[in-house]
Amino acid sequence: MLKIRTFYLLLFILIFTRTNNWGQTTTQLSSAFCPGTVASMGSNITCVGVSGAIGYRFEVSNMSNIVIGTYNGYAAGTTNKFRFSWMSGCVVSYGTTYKIRVAFTTNGSTWSAYGSTCQVTTPTSPIQINPIFCSTTIASMGSSITCLTNQMCGHRFQVTDQSTGIVVGVYDAIAGAIANPGRSKYEFRFSWMPGLINVGTIYTINVAFYNGTTATWSPYGPGCDIETPTPVPTELTTTFCNDSAIATIGTNIYCDPVPGTIQYQFIVTNSTYGPIATLNKFTNSFKLQELTAQSSAHPMAGLQYDVVVKTKQLSTDPFDNPGNSCFVKLVVPTTTISTNDCGRTINYLQQDTLFSVPLSGVQFYKYRLFDGATYLYDSVVTPSSYNGITLRKFPGIQYCKTYSISVKVKMNGTWSQWGPDCSISTECNPTTELRPGFCGSTVSSCMTNIYVNSLIYGTPYRYSVQWTHPTLGLITDSVDMVGSGFKLSNLPQASKLVYNTFYFIKCKVYIGGAWKPWGPGCFVLLNTSSSLTGFCNLAVTTMGTNVYSSSVGCALDYKFRLNGPGLSNYEHNPSTMTNRFQPSQLISAGIQYNQTYTVEVAYLVNAAAGWSAYGTSCTITTPSAMMPDETIYELNGTAKEFNEGENMENTNQNNLSEDVQFEFVIFPNPTNNDFTLTKLNDLTFRSNIRIIDQFGKTIEQWNANEIHDGVTFGSSYPQGFYFVEFECENIRKSFKLVKI
Repeated sequence: MLKIRTFYLLLFILIFTRTNNWGQTTTQLSSAFCPGTVASMGSNITCVGVSGAIGYRFEVSNMSNIVIGTYNGYAAGTTNKFRFSWMSGCVVSYGTTYKIRVAFTTNGSTWSAYGSTCQVTTPTSPIQINPIFCSTTIASMGSSITCLTNQMCGHRFQVTDQSTGIVVGVYDAIAGAIANPGRSKYEFRFSWMPGLINVGTIYTINVAFYNGTTATWSPYGPGCDIETPTPVPTELTTTFCNDSAIATIGTNIYCDPVPGTIQYQFIVTNSTYGPIATLNKFTNSFKLQELTAQSSAHPMAGLQYDVVVKTKQLSTDPFDNPGNSCFVKLVVPTTTISTNDCGRTINYLQQDTLFSVPLSGVQFYKYRLFDGATYLYDSVVTPSSYNGITLRKFPGIQYCKTYSISVKVKMNGTWSQWGPDCSISTECNPTTELRPGFCGSTVSSCMTNIYVNSLIYGTPYRYSVQWTHPTLGLITDSVDMVGSGFKLSNLPQASKLVYNTFYFIKCKVYIGGAWKPWGPGCFVLLNTSSSLTGFCNLAVTTMGTNVYSSSVGCALDYKFRLNGPGLSNYEHNPSTMTNRFQPSQLISAGIQYNQTYTVEVAYLVNAAAGWSAYGTSCTITTPSAMMPDETIYELNGTAKEFNEGENMENTNQNNLSEDVQFEFVIFPNPTNNDFTLTKLNDLTFRSNIRIIDQFGKTIEQWNANEIHDGVTFGSSYPQGFYFVEFECENIRKSFKLVKI
């Protein structure tokens, strides 16, 4: 009886352990797969779970009970799941039944015995391209084309031109993956068949798989029609197309990407320099700094670079046609006013120059002022690389104001942005002084213009002059002038001017309804000497030829000292108050023909100061003999020089000879405008009247017989001395005129 009970207990335990997870010693595939046919190689195949199991191992055998492989789900972390596609070594075939049994582990190191065997059949459907690609145009030659499932060891893709039915090529994905690590042996791309594929063409693709068990390729499955893309021309992106402010030479400049493109070509040109660079890039961008490799002069700030872009989808193909041209420019840098000029208070709006920090390659600097309400822009219109500006260039500039000033520059035809502002001010009480060229200088004439620095809006200018007279002592005089220049001869006390004397000069200006302060004073030396200008170191033509000396401003008279045969330190004063003499006037003193004489000249400006020293000597050579038609006359008397309005009845007759009598008047003399010559009688002889300047040059002449109502002349003459010369029948007489 005891033996019977023991038998039934053992039988119960055995039956219990075979039908319950608790205490289970083996397991097998789930009933859904035992037996069964999977939908695909990637279908999940599960087993019956065991309590406490942490992993499962699947053993796969063929129908001949030969184990073709095992899959360790514990090591792979897939728990109780298995797929045929997880088997390695191309050991699984389609349309084949395999025996699968399962073991489990509860500790990761020891495994249970395999449970019961289940038969599972792999799918038999033929392999083909995933339908999502069929009857479509792929985005690019490099787009990945895959199948519904990855079958066996790998795929082979047959490509046929749909329009001709000709097979253009076969791509072995297994061989491609071996030759190109990283490629999938189940994937296809048109770009992996260089030289065989055309753009914009429909191709039929069939797929076969490799059976590792039989070491053969399967038949090709159903075909799928796919069209290759037609390349779309590209250009720089909207961000960069016609961008005039590329930040740096290292900025990436992008074009619109084209799917499937393996290479971009950026062609850079300029209208002046021509082709600059051709850059072949594997990315859709380039940098201006890359131009240097092909043209060391580039890139240049502000220069317009025209860019077109070409693309290439296959390495063996030429680049496609370019898209639209766009230009880019490297941003032009900014500058500012120099630190030496920032914060300055400007006195001379006309002359004081403000400088900006110079930049290499600048074609033009442009400046603006801002007073808090209004912008003033400089009026410079001629481009220049000069980096300075005076405030007179700003229409509307005012004294006693504070401005902020900024500058922008132009490079290669492109303007920069305005640079940082800098503060400057204009003087509230501007002063002026002699220009540097006059301060401490020597002027040779009382009629020389002496200038001070001009001031905008300034008029009149008041000049104060001090000098020491040899008998009158210190003299102070002043004169108001419209402009920024005056002459010592403009002074009311000009008659007291003395040569070889220093003059202390200062100036102030009337601006905005008030006289501004006196500016610094400065000394000017008035000093000169006179010497011959006509015939100096030359031979005179005739004894009646006028020999001239240089004119001295404000001079009242001249005298000549001659040394030579018959004349020893002989002083000759023509008493005509002119700066010329004729050798014929010295015949009675002993001058001789065909001889050389040394001539010196002195002048008289102020009777109290006396005659000046004699100037540099010159030589003259008298003619070799009297000319055949030369007649020497001693002329007495002087033509009456009338002031305008004087009684004409006081005219003196000028007796030139017994047969020649001519009466005329010239007035006013001196004049600051023009002269009038009036003829009082007529001549029966041909007579000429000439106007000669102080250097002996004839500047006007008339036939006296043709003068009926008189003649007015001289309005355009510069200030100085002139001579009117009357000539008739070898009779010649001259009179001095003064233009002030």
